[in-house]
Amino acid sequence: MVQVVIHITEALGVLTILMLGVVGVQKYFGSESRSMARNAAIGAMLGLVIVIVMLDPIKLSEGGTFDPRGGPAILAGVVAGPVGAFIAMLFGAAARWYLVGGPYAMGGVVGFALYAAFGIVAGVIFRKYNIQTTIYTLAGLGLFGSVAVVPAFFINADFDLGLKILQKAGPILLVNNIFGTLIVGLFIMGGNRWQKVSQQLQNEQAENARLALIAQSTTNGIVVSDDTGVTEWVNKSFERMTGFSLDEVKGQRLGRLLQGADSDPQVIKEMSDKIRQKEGFDVTLVNYHKNGQAYWIHIECHPFHEADGTLKFMAVQTDVSSQVKAQQALRESERRFRDFAEASSDWLWEMDADSRITFISEQIEVATGKPVSSFIGKTREELTGDDYHTDKWAEMRDAIKSRQPFKDFQYARSGQNGSLQYISTSGVPYYDENGLFCGYRGTGSDITAQQSIYDRAVQAEEQLRTAIESLEDGFVLYDADDRLILCNEKFRQIYALCEDLLIPGQRFSDIIRISAARGQNILKADEIEEWIARRIMDHSVKNAEHEREMPNGQWLKISESATPQGGIVGFHIDITQLKLAKQNAEAASHAKSNFLSTMSHEIRTPLNGVLGIAQLLADTHLDEDQRKKVNIILSSGQTLLAIINDVLDMSKIEAGGIELENHAFSLDSLVSGIASPFQTLAENKGLKLEVNNQIASGLVIEGDSVRLRQIIWNLLSNAIKFTNTGTITLTLEDLTDQSDNDLPPDGQLIHFSVKDSGLGIAPDRIDAIFDAFAQEDNSITRKYGGTGLGLTIVKQLTELMGGRIAVSSELNVGTVFDVYIPFGSASSAEVANISLRDDDSANHNPEPLNVLIAEDNEVNAIIAKAFLEKFGHQVKHVVNGKLAVEAAKDGWADFILMDIHMPEMDGVDATKAIRETEFGKTVPIVGLTAEAFAERHALFMEAGMNGVLTKPFTEQQLFETLAIHRKEDRRRVVREPEPVPSGPA
Repeated sequence: MVQVVIHITEALGVLTILMLGVVGVQKYFGSESRSMARNAAIGAMLGLVIVIVMLDPIKLSEGGTFDPRGGPAILAGVVAGPVGAFIAMLFGAAARWYLVGGPYAMGGVVGFALYAAFGIVAGVIFRKYNIQTTIYTLAGLGLFGSVAVVPAFFINADFDLGLKILQKAGPILLVNNIFGTLIVGLFIMGGNRWQKVSQQLQNEQAENARLALIAQSTTNGIVVSDDTGVTEWVNKSFERMTGFSLDEVKGQRLGRLLQGADSDPQVIKEMSDKIRQKEGFDVTLVNYHKNGQAYWIHIECHPFHEADGTLKFMAVQTDVSSQVKAQQALRESERRFRDFAEASSDWLWEMDADSRITFISEQIEVATGKPVSSFIGKTREELTGDDYHTDKWAEMRDAIKSRQPFKDFQYARSGQNGSLQYISTSGVPYYDENGLFCGYRGTGSDITAQQSIYDRAVQAEEQLRTAIESLEDGFVLYDADDRLILCNEKFRQIYALCEDLLIPGQRFSDIIRISAARGQNILKADEIEEWIARRIMDHSVKNAEHEREMPNGQWLKISESATPQGGIVGFHIDITQLKLAKQNAEAASHAKSNFLSTMSHEIRTPLNGVLGIAQLLADTHLDEDQRKKVNIILSSGQTLLAIINDVLDMSKIEAGGIELENHAFSLDSLVSGIASPFQTLAENKGLKLEVNNQIASGLVIEGDSVRLRQIIWNLLSNAIKFTNTGTITLTLEDLTDQSDNDLPPDGQLIHFSVKDSGLGIAPDRIDAIFDAFAQEDNSITRKYGGTGLGLTIVKQLTELMGGRIAVSSELNVGTVFDVYIPFGSASSAEVANISLRDDDSANHNPEPLNVLIAEDNEVNAIIAKAFLEKFGHQVKHVVNGKLAVEAAKDGWADFILMDIHMPEMDGVDATKAIRETEFGKTVPIVGLTAEAFAERHALFMEAGMNGVLTKPFTEQQLFETLAIHRKEDRRRVVREPEPVPSGPA
């Protein structure tokens, strides 16, 4: 018994070694490329088992032995294939040959070959039909393997002997093979199972390590919690995603930390319910970062059991904010698209690859009156009809055929009431994800109203073009980039030399540059570039007018204006006849001016003699009758002079030839100088003239004193003329501080009022009294005389000076004229000079001067000399300009009175000649002339004269002229005049 136990223990040890060997071999030769070596090694180990059990078998009581050698031989073919079976067979055959020897050994060798062959066939069947190795299959292998080895008993014995041996050894062989296959197979299975479990454990460990690494490195948040939802572990991605660390969340329910106001309560409840029910869940909701920032999270939570069976939950959290936002944007886009589609009057359509309508929006019903269903499934050709094959549709057909988009294709169809309906459609091809053409999508719109507007616009444009072409003037239009849009035929005719340039799109600068080079304008070669630059500048002003003479003698007036769109519209008007008429008018006006100037000179010159001699007579000892006659001469002469002045002034006003002067003067002196003669006139008529001067004494202002004197003179003259009894009042006020008008800096607003108690003016004649040649009543002209120009001139002069005039009147009560005129303030130097002059005038005894008179008219010379000698001055007289130049050379004269029209040399040339001498640079020269036009006076001043005294002049005017222009810094020495051999003294 002890011996059996020893043998069994030894056998188990051998089998254990076998199992470990098989495991080691399979692990070492595990790759597919080393399968032959693995099979050979397994076959060798099984061969060693065969050898061991054969060398030390277990003795049985019947005389037999238990040496399960057949099992390893069979399993070698099953486990290790042909290679392993062959090697195991060799080990077994060699051991059998060694132990038995002789002819009986051959039977054992054949037996091992049969075992190997059976094992190989069984292995193929097991693998082909995926038969698992179990106790039953191992027992079957031992059973059928014993059957397979039967032929070996008949190798060295006849049939009867072999049968006897089989009958005696057969049961022991069967038990050996069955138990041998079972024992060896179970040990090999155990080894394989051990290897498999070991490998599985290694794989699981590697997998766990890999999963741990993935859990830590994944971008998803991983949360492990117990079966109640209390957090046990989170990965780094969770910490980055939420801002909470593992220590902060461990032992916490995450909902309390991560959920907030926008977290869906229904989703939160669902998660709580699933955890209580020990079930997983898949949800999406809003969570909040530690910093309060909301984000969308998708959570997949699954329950799992640990090795000890403990239930846990693992949740995978994915930040899906971008996806949610994209979905929201998509939904918003879809909603917006639906809103636009519903709000738009256009309709949307879609057709498949066969050009059949698969979708069309409901707006088509409004546009056509047909239901959507009537369009679905129809092709373009079916919906359009015969027009689809016309040339108009050819472009559309080609676009669809070549898969090109089309835009704003317009066509007409028959509308609901039989009228034409205009449709505009646009479409683009669309493709599936594989790039396969699916059809077209697009929009359609009813443009009948727009087409009607367009048709009317075309008609209006045609009418406009016809109207433009019908213009007698040249018309041209440029756009905002200064490119030609259009011009009419008249414009092309005017600019025939550059007609080929007048095409739309041509730049203005290019047109004028080329036209100038072709001689379209009257220009010299060196003037072209300057003219082009000036013309471009004039054109850029965009609101300008100028005139141009063409080479053919034609005159054009070019008027260019800006359009609201930034372009320029121009009219080129033929003003040749107008230009000729203007030139003729100017010539006539010049002739008229020359005539008036000549008549003025011819009338004023003798009138100066009449009035001058009358003034001289008035200063002599006359009896009453003589004085009355002299006064009549003076009055008539003054009346004649007033008429002449009125006519000349009115002519100048009508021609726009009046130019205002601007100089400092004393208002007191001017008013007193006017009032004195009118006092005499008023007294002679039995009237009272009052001067109510409310202005500060000594006020010096800047303006035109001559025109102001004329205004007041005419108003006083009218007042005395039309007043038979009562009083005339001249009132002066300074309204500067009371004025709301815009005055220049330091300006003065002076109010002049002339009030009379005369005839008055009828209400319906108030507005007419300022008209030229008009008076209150036609009988007035017969009764009182006059030109009817006085008030017209007063009004015109007042307005020229920037003032205004008003009149109020009542018949048989009187009239008031109110004049308001702004003046400038004089400088301190001017005030001082005026004060000195007024002192001289007040003394009426200024320091005597040496005065040279150049005058060819003997009467005028006598008058001027008499006035000067009356003032206490020494006088020298010459009869022409040439003698005046010679007389001035010796420096005797302190003052020169120079007549304009004289023989030998006129006053203008004489003045220029005197100014060229050293003495003549400073001596005052005042012109004496009967010409009353300001432009002529300006020429005299340009020649070097200090001032001009118009004939006829009064004694007072001559005195004031001397006071204004005499040199205050020159030492005056009164010397006897030297004889001059030319004319009377």
